[in-house]
Amino acid sequence: GTRTGQALNYTAGTLIPTGNRPNARDVVLLITDGASQDDVVVPSQNLHATGALVFVLPVQPPRVRLRMDEIYTIAGNRANVITDALEGGFAALDEEFAGRISQLLCASPCPLN
Repeated sequence: GTRTGQALNYTAGTLIPTGNRPNARDVVLLITDGASQDDVVVPSQNLHATGALVFVLPVQPPRVRLRMDEIYTIAGNRANVITDALEGGFAALDEEFAGRISQLLCASPCPLN
């Protein structure tokens, strides 16, 4: 099963502190069906406390209801939930999607440092 809380804890405690660049904000993109088998509230809070910008891309499996409350908790902000794959599945994650992600994450133009 999916242990999203465990993955969030690992990200906050291991991935984020390792090799950070001083002037670069950490960005986390989580792809999930929003059905974790463990707690995501405290791990999400821990991840947000690092200052990381967290985006969640929910993908809805056939005949499964998404747990949007969990998805919003992880993202920390409804604006950080990217719904492109809700209707079109992974096929919707194309070049147009990549361009929108770039716009969300990077100023125009992207700084080179």
